[in-house]
Amino acid sequence: MKSKNTKSLFIIYFLNLKLALRNKSIIITGLIFICISSLFIIMQSLSSSYPKMQLMNLSLFKAVSYICSGFCFSIFLTLIAFFFFKKQKDDGIQNIELRAGIPIWQSFLYRYSLALFISIFYVLINFNLGLLFTLISSYEQVIIKDILLTQLAFYFFLPIVLLPFIIAISMTFSVAIGILNNLLLALIIFIYPFGAALSTQLNGSINKISETSYMNTNINMHLGHLFYNSLKNNDDYKDIFEETEINFRYDSFEKEDIGDIEKRAFLNGQANLFNGDQKILSQYKIAKLIDIIYESSKEIDTYNNSIENQYWLLSEEAWSDKQVYIKIKPTLNHLKTQLPELFDLFNWVEYIYDNYLTIIKDGEPGGINGLAYSIFKKNPLIIKNTFKFEDEKLNSEENNEVFKVYKKNPEIMIINWIILSGYRASMYNDFNNSDNDILSIKNNGINYNSEFKSNNSSANGNFFNNWWYIYRGNNTKPFVNDYVSSISAMMQPTKALKYYSKNDIEEIIRRTKKSEEKISNQDLSLYKDLEMKLNGGFNITVAVICWITFSAVLIYLNSLIYKKKSKI
Repeated sequence: MKSKNTKSLFIIYFLNLKLALRNKSIIITGLIFICISSLFIIMQSLSSSYPKMQLMNLSLFKAVSYICSGFCFSIFLTLIAFFFFKKQKDDGIQNIELRAGIPIWQSFLYRYSLALFISIFYVLINFNLGLLFTLISSYEQVIIKDILLTQLAFYFFLPIVLLPFIIAISMTFSVAIGILNNLLLALIIFIYPFGAALSTQLNGSINKISETSYMNTNINMHLGHLFYNSLKNNDDYKDIFEETEINFRYDSFEKEDIGDIEKRAFLNGQANLFNGDQKILSQYKIAKLIDIIYESSKEIDTYNNSIENQYWLLSEEAWSDKQVYIKIKPTLNHLKTQLPELFDLFNWVEYIYDNYLTIIKDGEPGGINGLAYSIFKKNPLIIKNTFKFEDEKLNSEENNEVFKVYKKNPEIMIINWIILSGYRASMYNDFNNSDNDILSIKNNGINYNSEFKSNNSSANGNFFNNWWYIYRGNNTKPFVNDYVSSISAMMQPTKALKYYSKNDIEEIIRRTKKSEEKISNQDLSLYKDLEMKLNGGFNITVAVICWITFSAVLIYLNSLIYKKKSKI
């Protein structure tokens, strides 16, 4: 008898699967979901090449896609639920199964598994199409591809947690009322976070730390801390953190007495140039690091097409939005082989370039120099010709030789710039010049911890926002999600932001205050002996586990409803 029931169950299972896959309503709504989701992926993939605009567009389209695609997917799940749990009951198919000896719990589970299987089937099609569009997009940066992939992966989670709600409503109410309630549920889930955010802003109570400047400051500390860690134990180069003058050179860039050649060195990565018969960085301890990288790079054959007439650096022509993305990994791999003592440093450069480039060059269009404008709060140098000085006196034989190396290996300018900017971040912070009330020196940063704690409590305490945070993704690189959300044109719900511990912030501000005291032969980095522990944020793993557990409970309750409504 058991064998006969099992055989009957398999027959019914595959018969219903065939019927559901041929159901026109399910097919149409499933295809509409795939089309809308794919359309937004394509729009994101074809977004502006202007760095900050890339992220703004991605964030905006991602939020709109969450509403539109999520709502369509809810309708799709509703039709699947009604097909298996309402229509077949009304058509008497459930009663036929029960008379054939199939237990009620088996009848429920196979229907639920079919509903889940069909929804995942369409999600898999959507994922593969979206993955294809993402891989062929013009984006080279890891961060952007991560944003798109987390968006696609969300829909594997959605039917697991949403379907039990929709099934419960579909079994409890009539067709018309059930559909209306399911649509209302979808509106609450997919529109509420943004409606609440808009309401909060209209009331004038939006949290100050949602502003981009606070994200910049946190990222600046993160990059400076990592740079310090990459060299602090290197006996050959750790003395660069004993420097006392370089902070003030950065602080003086807006003054007229700082020449074009020095600005090129610090802001454009052309750090091997000569001023007369001396190298421009010769007075700084970091010069030996920059020089040895330059000398090793002479042996490298170019890995890029000629860029002599392309404006990968910020120039007047770069305002036309022209850019060249230069892959620096081959050069870094060569340098790691030639200079193994700097292996950790080159890993740091690669990490920054791959994961933070799009964020930290958002200040202005045109290549790497936007870094100086945004995170490090210094205006980039606008130059008419990347490889030539307007002042003929500076076009010396030595500088022309340096320019030849830069033309051959432009990666070296990028590496120079990232190293010098990371070095500065490890030694200096703009708290004193910032209009950032939370992080300013004048209040000793006393608001930093309390403001972020309050923000996180509000964000994590509202479970209506949970699915949005899961959809947004949990980039493992600190502050990436926080920054992307902060520049979105779409109203965002209160954010669960990462932040540093109170003790670390207070110590950094104390050291920043003392930065003008010249102390020789001491490690003056802001991050010496600091752990820089991260707090806050939204734990997606815990949230997913909790929601799946809750869904399992709801599935059990649904089985009881199914049993109660089943009649022989």
